[in-house]
This record gives sequence, C-alpha cells and structure tokens, in this order.
Amino acid sequence: MRQYIKILAIDVVEAFDTNMKVCLLLLTLNHISFVFCLQKTARGYIYQSINYATVQSLILQEKSPVDATYCMQLCLSSEHCLGFFYRKATRTCQLSSFDHNTAAASDQLQPEWIYYEVIKGCHSSNCRLNYTLIAEACLCLRVHEKLPYLEAKQICINDGAQLIRIDTPLKQTYLQQYLSNTIGSTVQRLYIQGEKIGNTWMFIDGTSMEYFKWARTQPNNNPGESYLFISPSDQYKWSDGGMGTYSFICEILL
Repeated sequence: MRQYIKILAIDVVEAFDTNMKVCLLLLTLNHISFVFCLQKTARGYIYQSINYATVQSLILQEKSPVDATYCMQLCLSSEHCLGFFYRKATRTCQLSSFDHNTAAASDQLQPEWIYYEVIKGCHSSNCRLNYTLIAEACLCLRVHEKLPYLEAKQICINDGAQLIRIDTPLKQTYLQQYLSNTIGSTVQRLYIQGEKIGNTWMFIDGTSMEYFKWARTQPNNNPGESYLFISPSDQYKWSDGGMGTYSFICEILL
C-alpha cells in the first residue's frame, strides 16, 4: 500500500513557516482514505488521522483560477466556511464547512492539495446590505455610483460609513484586491478620502496624510485639484483632481 500514498511536502514546509495548521491528504488509487492533520506546538508537531465516510457534501464552493489569499477572503466572508483546500498547480480553491478535525474533500481530489484552517474574527453579517467584508482588515466596503464629492461624503455618512481612508500599504493592497474582484481595472477613477488644505493633504478628521501611492505624473498640483482619486485603470495608483462627479468607495470599520 505504501507506493500509492502521495504527500506534497514542499507546500507543508511553506505552510508551517506561517504557523498554520495543515492537513495532508493521503490518496490510495485516486481515492482519499485519510487525512493527517498537523499542528505546530511548543514541543513539536501533533497530528490526527481522519477516516473519510461522507465527503462529497462538505465542499461549499469551488473557485478557479484564484490565489490562496483570495481563497482565504472567500472563506472569511462565508458564514459556514471553516477552512479551505488549495491546489497551487491549478490555482483551485475549495471552501469547506468543517474544521481540520473533520475536514473533507470530494472524490475528484488529486495530489498537491493542502488544507488550511481559517480562524475568523469578523463576519459578513456585521456588514450593511450591499457591503462586502474584507475580513483580514475587519472592514466592509462598497462602491457607489457617480456623485459629486460632497454628496459622496454624505452618502457614506448616511450608511454609518466614511469615504475609504487609505493610510497604509496593506490597506491599499486590500482595496486593490477588492476592486479587482468587483469592478475590474477599466474604471478610470474613484473618490477616496483626502482633501488638500493649503499645501497639506488631510483626512476628513483633520489628520495629516503620510502614506500616498501617486501615479507617475501625480500630484500635478493644478489649481482647484484638491481631492484624491484611486485609478484602477492606472494600476490602482492615485491622482489629485477637482470636484467632479465620480464613483466612490465607502468603508465601515468593524
């Protein structure tokens, strides 16, 4: 029987580097018979072996091609997802409704799958209608249709939100991923939080801005260009501009 067992050890090492629990699928003649689940502890690694009885019904959703980060976001945004299987070779993601103790997969699974347990802190039920949870950042986002700047600010306030405040590279990355998965990269510009007062860019609460992601020729500092935009069509970089009518992004912090 030994010759029929396949384990992808490379992915396991990478996963352990992130201190995540990992389950290794063991296959016998294309049929999954066991999964070994390992968890790093202070004294080494512990494991459990699980015998599959019912497998097909426990996969919630499959997406391909996606990266592992997006797969994690899907799981975090899904009420019943407690972990996911990911296969690098095909960039395939399968969300699972059971944690590592009862993790399951379909009969079609092949080698090179790794199971990741997801620990949730924020949930989509905390977001308002039509908002999308970005669980890693504990915030909810929504893109609205075009409005003038002052009306855009007020719409966010009416939602119990604010124009999105991008103050770190990580938050910029989260927003890029969200926009890429929702509106794509064809939209020219959307309002984000930031107003130029004198020579200083300020957030709405009066805090000076320190992080920027300007496009190559920006800011051009033309008269009247005192508002900030993110441009999906220009690699999600920023530009300054006037008070026109544009789409905008509201955020709710959880």
